Amino acid sequence: MICSKTSTPEDLQSGKLSEQLNKLVKKASTQLTPGESLTSRALQLGTTALLSRVLQNVDVSDVDVEKIGGQLRTFATSLLHPTDESNGHSNGKSNGHTNGKSAKPFSIIQGDLENYLLFSPPWKLNRETVKQEFRDVIYDAAANPRLIRQELEQIDRDYFVQELSLRNDFTPEARQDLASYLEEIRTEVFSTVQTAEEQGKRQDLRNRVENYLRSTRKAKLNPEAISQDFKTLLEDSEADLDTLGERLGQFDRSTLENILSQRDDISGEEASQIVNQLEGNRDQVLSQAKELQDRIQAQGKELHQKLSDYLRNTNKEELNPEGIQGEIKILFEDPEAGLIALRKWLSQFDRDTLVQLLSQRQDLSEEQVNEVLDQIESVRNNILHAPSTLADKAKEQYEQTI
Repeated sequence: MICSKTSTPEDLQSGKLSEQLNKLVKKASTQLTPGESLTSRALQLGTTALLSRVLQNVDVSDVDVEKIGGQLRTFATSLLHPTDESNGHSNGKSNGHTNGKSAKPFSIIQGDLENYLLFSPPWKLNRETVKQEFRDVIYDAAANPRLIRQELEQIDRDYFVQELSLRNDFTPEARQDLASYLEEIRTEVFSTVQTAEEQGKRQDLRNRVENYLRSTRKAKLNPEAISQDFKTLLEDSEADLDTLGERLGQFDRSTLENILSQRDDISGEEASQIVNQLEGNRDQVLSQAKELQDRIQAQGKELHQKLSDYLRNTNKEELNPEGIQGEIKILFEDPEAGLIALRKWLSQFDRDTLVQLLSQRQDLSEEQVNEVLDQIESVRNNILHAPSTLADKAKEQYEQTI
């Protein structure tokens, strides 16, 4: 049996894992029933949970997590699409992709979470026990709060329902109730890590501003240089207006003057003039953030109308993966809107909202509706989790238009 509790890092990193997985592919592929509704999902979850269990029994520092996770995902893909093995393609699907979706990197939190939801005995998944244990599954106070926050953003109540639907020891009512309770705990943890992340950013900015005012040569503390350097120091394309306002609120006139007063080469009058420039740039950063937020609110209403019109009026034949990916990407990726601010609005565009927009159509089956929704959510999620470099580019494009 592969990946048992006796597995060593060497076993996992060597060719033994691939060899044994390939044997399982050949054996299990003959046992699958075509059209099994939960086979694909169960197998995907199984590989993730399996890797999570393996990592509990070996030194993670000795293991290439991504490599092993990739081998397990390849195993799942081969099992579901055995014809892919020979050429890496099947019906236009390339290795590592399914239905046009890129394979996600292995997530430690999701692995632990799936392990917990799939393998915990039903008597442990009651409210009292879950309240004690579930928080520990998804939260580690010693871990980087930004990383936890990013992973928890990809989990919601629907995710819990999907995981629990793979079990046959819960009634639909019990499954829905437990999913709601898990989401309550996830929301609490998400708020906790958001607060911790912001506290870290606030302190980091404080340190950098103090270092800037204490260490920058006097000659460089002129209006032109301050406008370039200090303003860049304060800006954060990932922060909304309220967060940025609270973060910059710590730099009032008294605080700035106090930092500069520790320098022997700057007089009180010179410090006052420098602080005038610092305050002006601080206020300009907040003013531009507010302009961007106002623009996004207006753009959000327009985007909602455009998306509604597209889903209701587009011909059925044009609602194919390529067409959806192209059209929806154009709607969502409006550089004038500002990518990061747009994320906040897009996060509210959940599956239920999309279902409502498609509910008036009578020419789509339930399967076709789900395919359309999957494509739209894929584009939306790519934007929600886009790298910050793309956000900066969008912000730059926006500023060029004003």
